[in-house]
Amino acid sequence: MTARSLLLGFLRSWHDPGLPTFEQFVHELALLGLKGAHLTAENYAAALARYLHTPIRIDTITNHVSLNPVSLEARSLRRELADKGHMGATKLLAADGELSYLILYLDDLDWWLREHTLFHELGHIAAGHFREMDSMPSGTRSLVPKLADRPPVKDPDLWEVEADLRANYSLLAGSLGELSLRKRSFTSLS
Repeated sequence: MTARSLLLGFLRSWHDPGLPTFEQFVHELALLGLKGAHLTAENYAAALARYLHTPIRIDTITNHVSLNPVSLEARSLRRELADKGHMGATKLLAADGELSYLILYLDDLDWWLREHTLFHELGHIAAGHFREMDSMPSGTRSLVPKLADRPPVKDPDLWEVEADLRANYSLLAGSLGELSLRKRSFTSLS
């Protein structure tokens, strides 16, 4: 078995007919100007914010709520994340007709877990999951921008699956870097 066939088999195992393929994800990276680049959560967030014309801020829970990591608000946010089994959360903020995103994540995550958590949250933004939230007034849903060409997955249970898939794609694309430009076959799933 060649390295190419192993990689394609690995990517195929992530594919579901309703979810994006690695090829579609690489196309999105090209739209952002990140195809073949060393991909980090910060440069992906900056490129996504430019593309969507919507600010995206990334912060730890402690920095966001206070300088005191044991404050009531910090403990409440941590407990909420722990109850849901998450290490980060994205909030869509709307003030004065302007939308922005705030991504909060737990302090002291190791590098890989931090990157995966941030790519997961950025995956929700790129996929347009916020357009489908029941709590959002229907008139404002169309104002929420998205990167993906395809409509958001309708089933909220699959949002976490899609965001995880996008995080895995992000980590893989970041690892491939310039290789993804030279080896077009890495972006093809048959």
